[in-house]
Amino acid sequence: MGSALSSSSCKYDVFINFGGGDTRDNFTSHLVAALHDRNVKTFIDEEIRRGDEISTAISDAIEASKISVIIFSEDYASSKWCLNELLKILECKGKKGQIVIPVFYEVDPSDVCYQSGSFRDPFVMHEGQFQVHPENVQKWRDGLTEASLIVGLDSMDFRSEAHLVDKIVEDVRKKLNISTVSLDFKDIFSFFFSDNFFFLPAFSKSGGQLDRSLKDMLSHGRLTIFWDFFKTRSHLVTPRGPFSLSFLVILSNFLRHVPPHPRFFPE
Repeated sequence: MGSALSSSSCKYDVFINFGGGDTRDNFTSHLVAALHDRNVKTFIDEEIRRGDEISTAISDAIEASKISVIIFSEDYASSKWCLNELLKILECKGKKGQIVIPVFYEVDPSDVCYQSGSFRDPFVMHEGQFQVHPENVQKWRDGLTEASLIVGLDSMDFRSEAHLVDKIVEDVRKKLNISTVSLDFKDIFSFFFSDNFFFLPAFSKSGGQLDRSLKDMLSHGRLTIFWDFFKTRSHLVTPRGPFSLSFLVILSNFLRHVPPHPRFFPE
């Protein structure tokens, strides 16, 4: 196996490989939405492909992803495009150490492994079309067998589709080492501009002026000082509800990306 993918070499956290017709508008779309909601950068090919060879853009997206999630479904093997994506994913797994998570959605893993069941007829069709180059079909067969032997998730083991989606997202985040307390910066920005956040009177001076030293710290992005300040003064500013140090960690990360706003620091 090659060296593990570094964060600097990856544009995406996850690449989604799926069959299209039978999962695009239900399971796959629900999974992609759940990943986006948890701030996981996900690439999915939004176009319906009818050709054979994958494009350079798709190949590059696979190479630029830390994890590939393969959604095996009943229609999966019908798409030559999808099967070629699979081969590229397995190439990246072997050469670059890309993480692969197979998901068996309403299909038996043994059917994927041995190209039986719903995977049988598509391969009969492929073999008829590739009589001149049967090695192409054999590569797909070998790829399916290899991928089916990777530890993955079987929809039959879950009470509902929602539970399966939650488990995939959980596994992805664990593999990406994303803390469970992290939030999307957009959520925190919205929180600041809602009525759920307010400065307590103890935090202000006469005339409503905020503590000048804190204003200067935030305005200049001096987050280390900001953190030290709040460790001993967290009672001075609070959301309506329990205040936790984990929130302060998120807040400090948020402030790296969002410049000071007059709403926070009135003159």
